[in-house]
Amino acid sequence: MALTAGKRARPKATLSNKNSGIVWSEASFKEYLEDPQGKMPGTKMIFSDKNEKEVADLWAYLKQFGADGKKKSQ
Repeated sequence: MALTAGKRARPKATLSNKNSGIVWSEASFKEYLEDPQGKMPGTKMIFSDKNEKEVADLWAYLKQFGADGKKKSQ
């Protein structure tokens, strides 16, 4: 996916998100969903999901989109 955290976020994105330096990959995304505050201290994200199937499904959905937010052609 190669999208840097906080670069396309809504104006309410926290500084911790914008300044995290995280470049989203499947591994960093899964780590983040497992423990958002541990991966990005100060984030407002409170959702956590440790269900591997749900996380894999969510990643598969997100992979349909490019860094510009537009759906990739198949």
